[in-house]
Amino acid sequence: MLLVCMYNTIKTNLKEVLHLTIHILNKLKEGKRMVGTYYRQLKADKENWNNLPNLLTIIRLIGSFALGLYLLLWSNSDMKPIYSAVFFVILALTDTFDGIIARARNQLTEFGQLLDPIVDSIFGFCMLLPLCFDSSLARTLTFFILLRQLHIMWLSYWVGKKGVTIETLVSGKFKTWAQGFAILALLLSQNGTPGLIATLLVILAIAATLYSWNDYYKKYSKC
Repeated sequence: MLLVCMYNTIKTNLKEVLHLTIHILNKLKEGKRMVGTYYRQLKADKENWNNLPNLLTIIRLIGSFALGLYLLLWSNSDMKPIYSAVFFVILALTDTFDGIIARARNQLTEFGQLLDPIVDSIFGFCMLLPLCFDSSLARTLTFFILLRQLHIMWLSYWVGKKGVTIETLVSGKFKTWAQGFAILALLLSQNGTPGLIATLLVILAIAATLYSWNDYYKKYSKC
């Protein structure tokens, strides 16, 4: 009797695993087709590549990797904090101006709206990850940012299945600015121990990250 029960349990579980595997494979095939179709549309649509806001976003993407490599590979020098901070501010300003220009020129595109938040996340992590090697403050900030980002991605996927799109909230914009000032302070503190201002800015950024995380969760978790 026990063996029969074990056999039936294993059989049922194997069927569930098999059905789940088939479902995942079907979703992957569907996603591959969607990505291919979307890529061909983007390639054929010159509007996505010939407007200034999208160009600024792409420049920020390339600059993020360049500055990240500079922080990671370049040896410490007296001017490294200044150079990296100036470069960071320039890249951050492209994030401000691409939205302003897109609205002023009526150049909002689906491609730009898709790419901009992805590049923003890459930009932040390219700045923080090299700093994590030498700064416990950077490691702590990165930890909370990563947790929030992963949860928001999961939340976006979950509500997306119900036809709901997550919109940018005011708390999300404040979080971005708070994190930006914290990263700037950490960049300027590379050759020494972060001072009181840098520490306070990191604490503010963590608080803004947690508040924004809770704000998005309260609004969209019941969808």
